[in-house]
Amino acid sequence: MRKRKMIAVLIFTLFLTSLCMNFLKSESKANTTDDVVAIEAKEDLVITLETNTTTIGKGGGVLANLTLDNQGINPASGVQVDFGLDGEYAEFSPTYPIQQNVALINPGSSLILNIEAMLNSSLTGDEQFDSADVCLVFDSSGSMSDEIDSVKAEFLAMTSRLTQTITSLRIGMIVYGWSKYSEYPTASPNNYVEFTDDFNTVNDLINELTANGGTEPWGDALYLANTWDWRDEVPKLLIIVGDEDCDPGLVVGVGSTADYINGSQLLNAVTNLKEKGIKINSVITGISGIVENQFNWIADYTGGECVNLEDLQSLPEPIDLPEIIESWTMSLTREFFVNLYANVTWTELDGDMNPIHNTQVSLYVIIDLAPPSIQVSYIITEESVNDFTLDLTITPRDLSGILSASLYWTDDDLNTPPDPTWHFVALTTKIGDSYIESFTGLTEGQNFSFYITALDTMSNLGITQIYNLTIQYNPKPFGTIVEFLFTSDDSNKTISFDMDTEIIGYLWIESEQALTFEFLPLVDFSTLLLHQEGDYSIYQITALGSNKFVSVKFYGDTSLTTIKVQWDYVHVVSREDINHIQWLIDEDVTNILVQSEVTDSEGGFLSVIMYDSQLIVRVHVYDSSWNKIGIATAAEALALDTGTYYFWVETILRTGRFSLYIGSTPQTTDDPYQTVAYGPSLASIISIFTLSLLAMSALAIKKRRK
Repeated sequence: MRKRKMIAVLIFTLFLTSLCMNFLKSESKANTTDDVVAIEAKEDLVITLETNTTTIGKGGGVLANLTLDNQGINPASGVQVDFGLDGEYAEFSPTYPIQQNVALINPGSSLILNIEAMLNSSLTGDEQFDSADVCLVFDSSGSMSDEIDSVKAEFLAMTSRLTQTITSLRIGMIVYGWSKYSEYPTASPNNYVEFTDDFNTVNDLINELTANGGTEPWGDALYLANTWDWRDEVPKLLIIVGDEDCDPGLVVGVGSTADYINGSQLLNAVTNLKEKGIKINSVITGISGIVENQFNWIADYTGGECVNLEDLQSLPEPIDLPEIIESWTMSLTREFFVNLYANVTWTELDGDMNPIHNTQVSLYVIIDLAPPSIQVSYIITEESVNDFTLDLTITPRDLSGILSASLYWTDDDLNTPPDPTWHFVALTTKIGDSYIESFTGLTEGQNFSFYITALDTMSNLGITQIYNLTIQYNPKPFGTIVEFLFTSDDSNKTISFDMDTEIIGYLWIESEQALTFEFLPLVDFSTLLLHQEGDYSIYQITALGSNKFVSVKFYGDTSLTTIKVQWDYVHVVSREDINHIQWLIDEDVTNILVQSEVTDSEGGFLSVIMYDSQLIVRVHVYDSSWNKIGIATAAEALALDTGTYYFWVETILRTGRFSLYIGSTPQTTDDPYQTVAYGPSLASIISIFTLSLLAMSALAIKKRRK
């Protein structure tokens, strides 16, 4: 891509700015330091855990202080502190011991113990999370026909969706147990395709596959994968799919059984991959006890994940193999949360029973190696005859906060030589979370292309697609979210919307400032206010004739936050179908309005099921009369009575696939990443979210599974 030529210069420019970066801070009610959680035990030993920052990434790790303050009348003896981390991509540095002991803390005395968390040693901090190397290792023996057929049907569609987010994706594939050429993957070059971004090549191998053969020497496949050119600074994932334990191969397993059944040769093959930072995720397709042990072992050993396909296919909303592959690949493009905790045990010397006490204190830390998500809205306005203005509203979002954003633009034709001249603009005009930039004096039919970059506070770089525009009247299609701002008092802005073949459309208008607006032309459309609550209103727009372009003219004073407009029509889905549809949020479709019903006599729950874990959506639920019922997210289902409902799905962060599920029991995730779906804006979401986690962790006095 032409824009990639400028990345080195761009990164240098942005990193100079990063010298003055500010990390997000979160405060608890009782403390003014960064991340703090305190427990005052009944025994008067006050335990406080705090960190110097909320995020681990390229900018470094976090230093945690555990303060033990004896405010009681009895000494605390034999204090033992065991620090731990729950989550991916982080580990403790060797600077401080994980287990620390204090002989005695007298009344009125206190001390501080330190622990430091940093990126896992398999990560360098320079990973490019818009890139990935993914190796598929596939069993093609006689028992795998169903799985092969499912991947054949979905592979190219899956890779097309993946490359919308992971712009530099390479996929390779190794087949074992395939008797057409050789059941041993290293014995024939027809058994594999090395890393490529030409997915048709991989697809050709997949389509050639037939389920035959009876030997599963997948240790040789891992050995072969280790010889490939895995890129150093990108996330790396190997997905192995099979239903049998490892048979002896030509390389791994030559010799006694002990050499390949969890033995030295298989261990070496897996270790070599692990040392390159390659995570192995495994999919069990059979019920063999040995393969379950082996596939769990290689996943655990490399920090990966192991799932049983039959279990996933038996869920109320079945998950098939292509969905697993896509979801695991997309999970490389998001932030993760690590629970940093300390288990504290001590003896209270009361001169009588000398009771032993055990308390846990914990807080969450963000692991951020993912690029920011960038929402782009543009409005083309004809000021006078053949005189157009292009207004851009750019909203980068990231859990670590945004450091800077830049715009690159050209009015050259991208489709004809020579190469275009790209112009650089550092975005400096910012209102709330959004940057604005305008281009005036444009003419009808003129080419105008642009893309946006954003750097978060952990120096992760996000880049949008190239928006290749032709300057002309530009009504917005269904599924669009438009964000804009007024930069002066007594301003106005007109936005047009395309009703396509529909008769009725629905408009969500959200603004924290006083706003008036009118619908144009009045004679062609009727409008009905359906719902009004707080800062937003929902209108039904009905076309009265053949004109399907409705315009809304907004009036207001200088904005302090973005004005947000969502536009869609009602997707009517039956109760029988609602649980079986996957919806896609991408750069073009950013909100979805669905109508369905709960037919169970005792009601049910609306759950939001994520197929791509980086996506966060919030579902606003209304009854048939447009009364607000509540909000559902992936982290919290919503109880509903029997009846008809409208579900307005709003994008919070990133892109991906999800489904709406109605059932008798809630289907939710405990992934902290999804909990940020609450709140009016991402900045306040993060603050509220962090504080709520701190408050909840202050109450956590429980045993933790190691």
